[in-house]
Amino acid sequence: MPYPPIQTRAGGLQEPIPVREVSGDDAVYSLGYMQVPLSTTVPFQLPDIPDGAKSMLIKPESGGIRYRDDGIDPTSTVGMPLASGESMYYELKIEDLRMIAQDDGAICNIAFYGTDL
Repeated sequence: MPYPPIQTRAGGLQEPIPVREVSGDDAVYSLGYMQVPLSTTVPFQLPDIPDGAKSMLIKPESGGIRYRDDGIDPTSTVGMPLASGESMYYELKIEDLRMIAQDDGAICNIAFYGTDL
């Protein structure tokens, strides 16, 4: 469910990131982070997924990206678009996710989360 932007003290708009309190078996832990420069011609598939990772927060910057998670490589014009500055929380099969830049210079920030440390 998308959340509307919120007004910042400086007068700009900021995308809120939903947070929920959890404990016990429902607790989620940060398991790592990577920043990846993406190509507009060669799709990227995550080489090293932290053990126990069940979800990711993905946020492109400096350019939009496209992704697919059906085992087929995206192209710079085919795949689900994710604009620079947007965030996506991904909870499906992490190893199937493939990304590519829509624009030269796109960088993808990826944070991994899981229930085990």
